[in-house]
Amino acid sequence: MNIAIASDHAGYLYKEAIERFLADLGHE
Repeated sequence: MNIAIASDHAGYLYKEAIERFLADLGHE
């Protein structure tokens, strides 16, 4: 499953953490 994540400047740090978390679960 491909998941797209977007954010504005205020959510950038959360976006990075969520991307790492999802990658650890095997998502692309």
